[in-house]
Amino acid sequence: MGDSDFTHAEEETGSPFDAGCRTRFLNPEMPRINRRIWHGSFFDEPMSYSVGFTAASLRPELLRAIVEIRVEEPSWEATKTRVLAENVLQSRSPNSAIRIERELRQRLQKLSDRQLAHFQRSTRDIQTQLAWLAAIKNSSFLFEFASEDLRSKMEVHDTVLRESDWERFLDEQKTHHPEIAEFSSTTLGKMKRVVLAMLREVGILQSGPALGVLHRPVLSPDFEKITREDNPKWLAAFLVTDAEIRHSLPRFS
Repeated sequence: MGDSDFTHAEEETGSPFDAGCRTRFLNPEMPRINRRIWHGSFFDEPMSYSVGFTAASLRPELLRAIVEIRVEEPSWEATKTRVLAENVLQSRSPNSAIRIERELRQRLQKLSDRQLAHFQRSTRDIQTQLAWLAAIKNSSFLFEFASEDLRSKMEVHDTVLRESDWERFLDEQKTHHPEIAEFSSTTLGKMKRVVLAMLREVGILQSGPALGVLHRPVLSPDFEKITREDNPKWLAAFLVTDAEIRHSLPRFS
């Protein structure tokens, strides 16, 4: 099956991000750098944060299994039916399987045809990077936490991720996302656990003091190329600087 053979159901694949960007000024009392954030869409009202990502961490092995079934099926709906019928996700209960399948499928549906095709022939490292790309394309919360909070820390050479960084990010977002105040402590705790797990899986967070030490992952040329072809703004979630994002390297021309 070729790259272009991946067909996306129109009602399920609309990305929450279109062209554009908006400016957000970070807390001036903190050693952060004010920057133009590379959001995918200019919203009059920011989209509400969804906690659907807490259903699963990156799970690149499960994503690949779903992609392999998608290649053999005529639609995402048929893929969903088979994944659940064969318990491909090895879930302990039907409800768990439904929840995880929905989240992983929605992430995959945000990837381009070329990105989906790479799941079948790439190394585990690239598959994990594709899994993170799918997650941040599907969740504005994940994208904003990585592209705003984590990059700002890296730019002032503060590589230790602390509990206070997480709490500050949530507080800063409440202006644009009042729904955060409605999240229970249980939900917030699960959000943090899953986010930290994802960051460790993709290599952005490594063992160290506090919650861990931030590290910019090494991206393969192939992965960077298919990400730039999609939209280079997504590289911000891999801690790539704005200057590098704007710069189109010769090999990608």
